Amino acid sequence: MFNTPIHVVFNYEDNSFVLRPVCILGIEVRRHFDSDGHMIWTRPDIGGIRRVLERISEPK
Repeated sequence: MFNTPIHVVFNYEDNSFVLRPVCILGIEVRRHFDSDGHMIWTRPDIGGIRRVLERISEPK
């Protein structure tokens, strides 16, 4: 298991939160909600890998 801290800078761009690691150029993660309320994570820097998260319970 890795225990290395990751430091990122984030901006809000085109209706998404965009996270970019500090001192590592060219990497980014985009996070937004779609119209059905799913959280979508994408990695445009490596071909647009896309992950869809669906809420399975109400928040506490």
